[in-house]
Order: sequence, then structure tokens, then C-alpha cells
Amino acid sequence: MKEKLSYRLCYIALLLLSISVTAGAQEFRGSLTGRITDPTGSALVGATVSVRNAETNIVATVTTNDDGSYNFPLLPPGKYQLTVTQQGFKASQRESIELRVADKLTLDVQLEVGAATESVQIVGSSPALETGSVSTGTVISSQEIGELPLTEGTAYQLATMAPGIFYLGNPLFTGPTSNGNLSAFRSNGATGRNQITLDGSPNYAFDGGVGFSPPSDAVQEFKVQTTLFDAQQGYSAGATVNVAVKSGTNNLHGSLWYFNRDRSRSANNFFSNKTGQERPERTYHRFGGVAHGPVYIPKLYNGRDRTFFLFSHERLKDSVAEPQLFTVPTEKMRRGDFSDLLALSTPTLIL
Repeated sequence: MKEKLSYRLCYIALLLLSISVTAGAQEFRGSLTGRITDPTGSALVGATVSVRNAETNIVATVTTNDDGSYNFPLLPPGKYQLTVTQQGFKASQRESIELRVADKLTLDVQLEVGAATESVQIVGSSPALETGSVSTGTVISSQEIGELPLTEGTAYQLATMAPGIFYLGNPLFTGPTSNGNLSAFRSNGATGRNQITLDGSPNYAFDGGVGFSPPSDAVQEFKVQTTLFDAQQGYSAGATVNVAVKSGTNNLHGSLWYFNRDRSRSANNFFSNKTGQERPERTYHRFGGVAHGPVYIPKLYNGRDRTFFLFSHERLKDSVAEPQLFTVPTEKMRRGDFSDLLALSTPTLIL
């Protein structure tokens, strides 16, 4: 009896822990929903709806309810193919449905009467509408992350591209360890901190900074939401940065990079130029790589269409002097004598 009670208590504790983790997270995955109808607009009950990820070939299948509606609630960002079949109707396919971070898309499909062996394929159809969420935001795609210049290789820098965002940090320090500067931006004049997440989990460091900054080649995309938050977010007055890391696909992909910014390739500091000092010595090496694909173990396991991996690594070696210009009190001022200030000219305002 005691063993059963202990098992139940452990189960309840694990259940409460999972609920608390889910409540504290922000969902980065998207959803696809819609309604299946016949040519007269009547709902088709029991129609089979399948959605397939174009890169992993993972397929999810549901049937429509009494209202003819279907719902796929947890889909990772990517491109999908939607297929609808029903006895007495032609099969319908929708290609190249792009689902981005936290998108809640609605796609209604009207089937045509015909044999089940016939099919209607629509490529490049009108985009699905995002009617399932009131939140608005700007998505920074993997193409923008890969092609736009990044000072220190951190994708978080591009959050300032969203409308209503202005940067307050030091642009000289935007590396992966510059936690405070990476989150030093404000949204629409708000003074509150920003909400930073990584694959739906809170990603914070000390004093609201970014906790972990993955290599830019490991980031698939992220969404900067600035207003009209729903219940899963919005506990801060600032913006929400929802980052999604890449997932492996059926094809093996990878990248390597190396950046060097030594003394001969760096401009002199403003304060050094002002005081006539030469450029300081500097050592800067940033290098790393990303690899992702299916899990495959010869003669044991083939993970195509099932199991995938992603590995990323980046290292930064940066040694640079940081000269600055300061004003310090004179010896007389340290003794409490500020009479020298009386000789300074006072600016006058002419109206």
C-alpha cells in the first residue's frame, strides 16, 4: 500500500512539474487548422487530412469533426504539404505551405466531386491566413540571418529590424557573451524588459540579458512580437523574441566558418585617435561549425523520416584593449577646492 502511495505521489509531482514548465514556456511551434467542405459549402465529416513536412517526410493525419474542421496544433517551422481525401471526392493537395515561428494559420479546402483516384494539386496557391492569433510581429528568416552582416555572428542583433524597436546598448559589444547588450532594445517606447525564449523555453541571464546565444548558422528563424500579446506571453512590457533552432532533415547539411579581426584589420578606437594613441594590439579569432541530418547507425538503425540530430559549436578568442577618455578631479578638487571652476566660461542662451 505504501509503495502504491509513493508511486502516486511521484506521478503527481511529475505532472505538476510538467504543467509548470509548460506554463512558463512560450510555444515556438505553429498550428494549421481549417474546414473541409463540398462544392455546396456543406461540411464534410470524417474526411482524412494529412500534413507532411517537406524536409523530414514526417506525416501527421487527422479526420474532420462534425463541423468539418481539422487541426494540427504543434508543427515545427518549415514547409508542408496538405492532402485531403474523402470517398466520392477528388483528392486535394496544397503544396509549399510555409509555417513560421508561432504561426497559427487557417486553410480551408473545398473538395470536387469525382473518383477518389483523381486528384487536384494546387502549387503556389494563395497564402493561408493567420486568424488564430491576435499577436503581431516580424519574422527574421534564415536567409536574412545568413546574408545580412553580423558584427559578432549573433542572430539576436537582427531583432532591431522589427518596426518600433530601437537599440540602447553598446554596438561595440554584440558577441555571444554580451548578454546585456543583446537584449538592450526597447519596443514602442516601453520601459519594461524583453521576453527572450529559445525553442519556447525562457532564455535569460542576469538582469534580463540573453542567457545563451546559439551560432547564427544553427538558428532557423525567430519572431519579434511587439504588441497584442496573448495569454502565453506578455508578462513584460517589452517585446518578445521567439527563437527557433534548426532541426535535422533527411539530408545531411553542415557549415564551417572562421573570422579573423586582428590589429591590421581593425580601425583605431575613437578615444585613441582623440588622444593621439596608436591602434592597440588585438587578437581575434572566431570559428565553429554546424552539422545536422538523420540519425544513421550502419546495420543497426536508419533514422530517415524518424530521428534527426543537430550539432553546433563556436569558439571566440578575443583579446583587445578598450581605451576610453575620462575626466577626473584635480588635486585641489580632491581637497575640496573647486575655485578653478569659476574661471571657466559659462555658456549663454540667446533668445
